Amino acid sequence: MTQHKLDPIDQEIVQRLSHDARISNRSIAKEVGITEGTVRQRIKRLQKDGLIQFTVVTDSAWQALPIFA
Repeated sequence: MTQHKLDPIDQEIVQRLSHDARISNRSIAKEVGITEGTVRQRIKRLQKDGLIQFTVVTDSAWQALPIFA
């Protein structure tokens, strides 16, 4: 099994995504001091390597709302 190491930039990206998974790549880039393209590439790599994933969690109470009927 290959061990993955997150460098400091990856750690910064993951930290920001952990706080708010909807944060834009542009915002992350500005806060970390790298380009938006670099953020995008690193997130793709982290996903491909299985180090991060994005998941939707729903509240079952919402299913009772008329918009879901």
